Amino acid sequence: GPAGADLVVPWAHGFVAFKNGPSGGHVEVWASKDGKSWAAAPDGTFTGSTGQAVAIGDSVMLSTWNDGNGIWFSKDGDNWTRTTIGNPPIGDLPMAGDGRGMVAAMDEPEGQAMYLASPDGQWYATYMPGAEIHTSKSVALSAGGWVLVGKMPGTGAGDWVPAAWRSSDAGKWTESTITDASGQGFVSIVAGRDGFVAVSKQTDRDGNASGSGTLWSSRDGATWTKLTSPLGPNASLAGDDTHIVGCQVDHGQLACWSTLDGQTWTSLTLGANPTTLATLAAAGSNLRAFPAGDGIVFVTPDGAWFAPAVIQ
Repeated sequence: GPAGADLVVPWAHGFVAFKNGPSGGHVEVWASKDGKSWAAAPDGTFTGSTGQAVAIGDSVMLSTWNDGNGIWFSKDGDNWTRTTIGNPPIGDLPMAGDGRGMVAAMDEPEGQAMYLASPDGQWYATYMPGAEIHTSKSVALSAGGWVLVGKMPGTGAGDWVPAAWRSSDAGKWTESTITDASGQGFVSIVAGRDGFVAVSKQTDRDGNASGSGTLWSSRDGATWTKLTSPLGPNASLAGDDTHIVGCQVDHGQLACWSTLDGQTWTSLTLGANPTTLATLAAAGSNLRAFPAGDGIVFVTPDGAWFAPAVIQ
């Protein structure tokens, strides 16, 4: 299985797991039809030590950089074709896509995002109203469209505030409303079927984020409120555009919740044997949980587990 994976991406024909490599090394990629059985891509398939993977229509796309930039597409998760696409995005930030196209969050250029209209198309810069360089940090997609989050200059010198933009076509963006968050900036966003959850952190004058996170929710990406939930400030969050899953280890015990909209959370009963639960909990902050169709993929630095969902 995809031990230590940084990302698990659901797509039309299963799942692709992605792991950044060491400096000078290469990324690792696994494919699965059901989330249970995984096959690793042969060594030497990809260049680059860091990157992102994203579903786009009937294909899955992998973009890599550092020690080798490249873009690959696959229609089965096993066979990959390297493509030559004009002006590809280079930046270690998330991407989100579907049949309409794909958006990549960018630190540079000042456009703040890049948009790919089709798998064999051209990348174009898209501009967020009021955005400055190094503003965007993360992007997510639901049925209603894309939401990109980051930070904007506040009213005080050197001050920052969280910022968000939304778009239904990835080309034209509208700024959203965030209040009561001076000195913070959004660092990540995940999407469920009926809403979004974002994380903000304290941001210094140089724009560097640190400390515990604050959770926010929004049904449409337009208006954001601080979230009241059972999750702690440093919980692991992941979304697959349908479910959002949050997991945390508290006093040696693993606890997980799921939501469709970021506001109503359901506690998940974890039916694994005590040894497996102890192994997952022992990973602490290194534990990642990814919704995967009809279950969850749990990933630690040393292994991976598939937990099928059962309605009780």
